[in-house]
This record gives sequence, C-alpha cells and structure tokens, in this order.
Amino acid sequence: MNIATLDLPVSDTKGFSFAQFAFTRPAPLDNIDTIVWNPGALLPQMKDQIEQIDPAVLSVRGSESLLAMSRYWRKELDSLLARGGSVVVLSCPPKTVGVHTLQEIMPYDIYEPLLPLRVATRAYDGGESICHAGDPFHTLFRRIGHMLRPTATLDSYSGIPILQNNARQTLAVYCNPIPGRIMILPALAHKTLEQPEMAVQFFSALQESIDRLGHTANAGNASWLGSYRSAAEETLYAQRADYFRQMDGLQKKIDLLQADIDQYEFFKQLLGGEGRGVYTAVAELFRRKGAFVQPDWLENNLLLVELSKNHLAVKIRLPGETVDEAYFRKLEQSRQRIAEYFGRPVLTLLADCSGNGVPLPERNPNVDEAAMARRHGCLYAEGIHLYGWHIGIDNVDPEAWAAHLEQKEGLYLEHLRQTVNANLGQTPLKTSYKQTGPTKL
Repeated sequence: MNIATLDLPVSDTKGFSFAQFAFTRPAPLDNIDTIVWNPGALLPQMKDQIEQIDPAVLSVRGSESLLAMSRYWRKELDSLLARGGSVVVLSCPPKTVGVHTLQEIMPYDIYEPLLPLRVATRAYDGGESICHAGDPFHTLFRRIGHMLRPTATLDSYSGIPILQNNARQTLAVYCNPIPGRIMILPALAHKTLEQPEMAVQFFSALQESIDRLGHTANAGNASWLGSYRSAAEETLYAQRADYFRQMDGLQKKIDLLQADIDQYEFFKQLLGGEGRGVYTAVAELFRRKGAFVQPDWLENNLLLVELSKNHLAVKIRLPGETVDEAYFRKLEQSRQRIAEYFGRPVLTLLADCSGNGVPLPERNPNVDEAAMARRHGCLYAEGIHLYGWHIGIDNVDPEAWAAHLEQKEGLYLEHLRQTVNANLGQTPLKTSYKQTGPTKL
C-alpha cells in the first residue's frame, strides 16, 4: 500500500515509505492508495496572506490561490476515491477564513476539498472515547487510541459513527463512497508521527483496518489481465459506463438549475438579507437595470448610481441600524461632498432593509422612517420595494424608478409590495401600476 500524508509531518520509518505533500504545493496523487490529511494545518500556512484580522480575510491574490488549490485537491481526492483509494482526515474544530469572490467575501471551510461530502465540526467538550462499532474499527481504536487527542465533534456528516464519547457525541466517522472510502478520525497528539515507533504503529493499524474493509486499490494484477473479462464482467463494466453517462448528463442539468437557483437566492438578499451581501445585491440590481454603480470612496454602506443628469446616492440600512436626525444630517453632508466632487446634482435614497429579518406576512411598512426621510429630502424604499423592482415586468430603468419614488411614491411603493406578495404566493396581484407618461427628475 502506497501511503501519503498531506500537511502531516512523518518521521522516516523502516518498512514504510511515505510521500509527504503540502496543501500549498499541489502535486498529483497518481500512485497513492491512501492519504492521511490534517486540514487544520492549512490556515497557519496562509497567515502571510491575511489582509484583515477578526474576522480573518485573505487578500484577493491569496483568495484566488486558496480557491485554486482547493479545486485541485478536490479533484485529486475524487480521483483517488474513484480508483478505490482511501482518504483519512484528522478532524479539528471549526476553522474558516474569508475569501474574495466575484460578488462578496465568503467564508472558506477547510473541509471544502471533501465536497460533495459535507463535514461540520464544533469544539470538543471532553469525555471518554468509546467505540460502539465492530471490527475492524474496534481493533483500530484499541491499537491507536492512546495516540488520539480529540479536539472536535462531528455535528454534520454522511457516514457511520465509529467512535463517540460517553455523551454520544461523534468523534470519528466511516463513509464508503464506493469504490473508495473516507475515514474521519480525531486529531493525533502533537508530533506523534514524528516518533518512528509511533508512526509504524499508527500506519500498521490503519493499513490492516483498510485491508479488512476490502481495499482494492493495491490489487497487484499484471496489466495484460485487463484485456480478459468474462461476459458477467463485461456486463458490469457496460452498466457502470452507462450509469456514469447518465450521472454526467444529470450533473450538467443540476449545475444549470443550481446556477438559476443561486441567482434567485442572490437577489433575495434585497428582501431577506441581513448582512453585507445586501450591499452587493443592491449594486447589482442597479447595474442590471442599466446604471453605472460604484461604492463611495469614504462610506462603505453608500453606493453612487450615475444617472443621465445627476447622481443617486443610495444609503443602505441593515437590520439593527437606527435612524435619527443625526443620521440624516450625516447623509446630507455626504450628498454635498459627492455633489461638489462630481459637479452635478445628487439625490439621496434610503434603501431601508432593516425589516428584512421579519417574515413577509408580519412585515409592516416603516411609516415613521419613510416620513423622516421625506422631511430630509430623501427618496425612500424598503427591501421589499427593491425586490419588487427587480422582479417587475415593467422594465423601469433607474432614472424612471427614482422619478416614480419622487413623484408618485405611495402608489408606486404599494404596487411594488403587491408585486412581491403575488410573486411569492402571499396575495393575488390586484392592482397594476401604469406609467402615465415620461417623467424626468
């Protein structure tokens, strides 16, 4: 059995030959039967590429590098499993880092290369480790149990629990994505495998366990034998090929459907988003409607939308943010600063998404905030109105939309609200809004 480790130092030992890989230096696993991976070692290797701390966020270049490496290792692990190999993962408490994507900063999970297998962990509370599974797992943990130092419990996984504590929290799992296999084991004590005798003991026990599970990757048949198959074997290979073709076709359809679903979920942040993704969704909404949008150079929750004769400064309010007189005085100062910089008029819009955490049937218009915005010369729209504009069939461009808010606010906002309710099955669309003529700001 050809064994490799990934981000796991191992001492030279007699009787075993190890290939040692690093996540940050991708390399093929072509001749490997089993790989033991320590995912918890990844983020410390990326510390030089952190651009922000608390929460940790990688730089743009670091993000691109990490995502590329993750895709590479996911492909290599998939190939290893597809040829009957084994992947052994040493679990660790939850560890994420923010990465830059096309739309926003997203958390990267260190277990991402295991996809489609999803793993979620949490910090270990302690307790006695107990193997409730039979052999070969019972023998495996009897031989290596003294080397294990659990640091995490598995909250979400696909597979069979093979080690738990006395509170029935899962510490280890066996998963069998035929023809390969995945074992998620607790972490090892510090530098265990850097001691030759301990490394021999660990890998001997692991190899014996995998052999008893029906490991096929190390079948040592001569290459000529692959040309000779019985009729029964040919039938199996033909059926497998047919199933792979069906899977490939279904996966392509699923990917297309997922892309459409992701678009819906992305823009639904206008209606129910509670984090910084709302800013990106609002900006993309105006872009999709034909406007040039850029972030303000001083305030990160202010977007500048370029219209034909003026700019629209869009102030986004998230759940938990309060508005008062000082809030609008600061917004007016921002408007004056932007108008002076660009040398053209600037309108302000309060995009009030503070109610996004409230279910639609329970959501009432923010009457007081709307009135306060009007008193300070601001246009006003809530998250539900932004989403109504997004899904509307009226093809209203940003200039006309701002004009509707300024001239026919009440009627138009109600139309947008009803559009959303009808689209999401809340209430039938009883009224329609018709533009009576060209409007200009």
